[in-house]
Amino acid sequence: MPDGIEQQDEIEHVFGSGEPFSLGVEEELFLVDPVSGRQTNASAAVQARLGPVLGRVERELHACQVELITNVSRDTGEAIGELAAMRQAVIAAPGHLFVRADLGQIEPRVLAAVSGDAALAAATAADDMYLPVAAQLSVDRPTAKVAMIAAMYGQTTGHGGNAGRRMRSAYPVAMGYLDAADRSAQAGQDLRTYGGRLIRMSGGAGAAEAESPGARTGRGRYGRNAVIQGAAAELFKMWAVTVRARAAPLGARIVLCLHDELLVHVPSGRAEQAAELVGDCLTETARRWAPGGPTVRFHIGLEAVDDLLADLECGFAAMAVAAVG
Repeated sequence: MPDGIEQQDEIEHVFGSGEPFSLGVEEELFLVDPVSGRQTNASAAVQARLGPVLGRVERELHACQVELITNVSRDTGEAIGELAAMRQAVIAAPGHLFVRADLGQIEPRVLAAVSGDAALAAATAADDMYLPVAAQLSVDRPTAKVAMIAAMYGQTTGHGGNAGRRMRSAYPVAMGYLDAADRSAQAGQDLRTYGGRLIRMSGGAGAAEAESPGARTGRGRYGRNAVIQGAAAELFKMWAVTVRARAAPLGARIVLCLHDELLVHVPSGRAEQAAELVGDCLTETARRWAPGGPTVRFHIGLEAVDDLLADLECGFAAMAVAAVG
C-alpha cells in the first residue's frame, strides 16, 4: 500500500473519516454609536434585532462586541458567503449606508515606499502589483505573492523560501532594507519605523549573546516584519484621521477601523460623494506620509474576492498534497 494511503488511513483512524480539511471563521465586531463614534454596550440590542442568520451571532465578554461565527464549511467560498450574509445583519441606521474601504496590498506597497526601491515602486502603478512582480520573477501570480510575503516574514525554507530568493536579484534595495532590520534585531539593537516610532529589540546587556540561535533568528524575523507593519499602521492612522476630518461636513463618521479597513457611516444621499472622498484622502495622505523617494501608488479595495478565493484554494490544495505526500 502506498505510504500516502497508509498515512491517510492513520489520520482517519485517529480523527475519524471524512473530508481531510474544513474551515470556519470567527469575526469580532466592535459596536459604536453612529453619532459619537464611541463604543456602545449594545450587543444585547443587536441580538434582539437579528432575524434568522446562517451561523451564529453571539455576545462577547464585553457588551460592546459581538462575534460572527460561521458553521464548519467545506471550502472557502462557502465560508465567505456565510460570513457575508451574517455581516448584512449588522446594518446601518435608517437613512444611512456603510462605505467600506480597505488598503489593497498595503504591506508590499509600504515596503516599496520605506525602502526606496524604484523597481518595486514601479510595480505599485498596477492595480494588482503582484502581476508585474510575477513577470519580473518569471513566476505565476500566486508564487509572486508567496515570494513577497516570504521576504517580509523572513521565510527561508519550503515554497516561500524558494520563491523569496528570486526577490534578491529583482528587488535588491527592498531586500537590503529588510535584511538590515533583521540583522539589527538579531543583534538586540532597537529599530525605528519610517515614522520614527521605537521598536524595542534590546533586552539588557548581554541578553542577545545569551540567547539560542533559534531565538535570535526569530527576533530577526520579527524585526524585519515590524518595520513594515509599523509603517503601514502609521499610514493607516494618517489616512483615518484625514477621512474623519474631511468627511465630517458630509455627516459621515468612521465607525470601524480594522487593520487596513475603514467603515464609514454616511447619509444615503452622500454615499457616492463619501466614497470618492475616501479615495481622495488616501492620495492626500500618501503625499504627506512619503513626500520623497520614488512615487508609490496606494490603492483602495484592490483585491477581488475571486483572487482571495483562488489564493486560499491554492493553499488548501498544497496542504492536501502535503498530508498524503
